[in-house]
Amino acid sequence: MKIAIYCSANDNIAAEYYTATRELGEWMARNGHTLVWGGGSTGLMGCIGDSVHDNGGQTIGIISHGIEHIITAQTLVAGIDIAGNITQRMAYMKSCSRWIGK
Repeated sequence: MKIAIYCSANDNIAAEYYTATRELGEWMARNGHTLVWGGGSTGLMGCIGDSVHDNGGQTIGIISHGIEHIITAQTLVAGIDIAGNITQRMAYMKSCSRWIGK
C-alpha cells in the first residue's frame, strides 16, 4: 500500500519525534508499504525517507515547482515527481490510499 506522510523539513524538532518517525519508517518497509512524501532530505521528511529506504522499502518523493531549488531532494528515492504547486503536491499525496498529516 502507498502511504503518504506530510511532515516537517525543519531540523529543529524534538528527538522523540525522530525516534517515532524512524520506527514508522521501519514498520512501513518491513510490511511492504511504499512511502509517498515531500522528497526532502532534512528534518522529519529526511528521517522518514532514510528510514524506509535503509530498511529496504520503496519511496516516492513529491516536490513542488518553485521550491525544488530550496528543498534538497532525497537522493535515495525510487522516483521523484514534481507537482505544479504546493496545493497540487498535497492533493497528489492525498490521492494515495492512506494519508498521515494535516
